[in-house]
Amino acid sequence: MKTRIALFALSLIALPLTAAQTASAEPYGAQVARDRAHIVHHRRQIQKDKQEAAYYAGRQAQAARDGNYGAARYFGHKKRQEQAQIHEQRRKLWRDRAELRRDRYWRNHY
Repeated sequence: MKTRIALFALSLIALPLTAAQTASAEPYGAQVARDRAHIVHHRRQIQKDKQEAAYYAGRQAQAARDGNYGAARYFGHKKRQEQAQIHEQRRKLWRDRAELRRDRYWRNHY
């Protein structure tokens, strides 16, 4: 019984030492692949958000034509929210492209 407890305690102590890996432990080829996947994801997200913003812009214009100004304000707000999401995704895309350039450089030079 005491041996089991001692082994369990030793395994708990050794766990953080064996499980902790830094981001640099990942091979550069895997980092490049991950960055490329992030770029594809953010491009698709931007495309989807643009479609939603265009939809809300159309609904806003239709509501304004019909004289429903409350709905026009609502759809204008939704359109601005989508624009904010587009800008956020573009910032993420820019960061991912910078990371990709950096990872490609390190993969090719070291």
